[in-house]
Amino acid sequence: MRERKKIYHQKLSTPNKKGISWLDRPLVAIALTILTVILAISFLDTLAQLRLSHKKLEEAQNEVDKQRQIETDLEQKLQNLNDPFYREKIIRDELNMQKPGEVILQLPSPSPTP
Repeated sequence: MRERKKIYHQKLSTPNKKGISWLDRPLVAIALTILTVILAISFLDTLAQLRLSHKKLEEAQNEVDKQRQIETDLEQKLQNLNDPFYREKIIRDELNMQKPGEVILQLPSPSPTP
């Protein structure tokens, strides 16, 4: 393994025909720097998109939970509508209807005391 590293290092640091090694060339250093910057920007952009997706997923999950709760409440109301006592309560309290021969008394709401 060490021999491989030495050979690789020798290949990079051995001068080419002009006597300059690949690592000493300014264009190579600039190209590597630009490549590193591009990769860093790409990584940061991907990270921002990931965070945004996570936030949207969390909001969607909250909406699903909210809709499930609404569904549960509606199912409970539907079950209550099959109960004759509950239906009578709704008819009397919300619709202000009465059975034949009944008299409904509505008392005024108490006024707040100063």
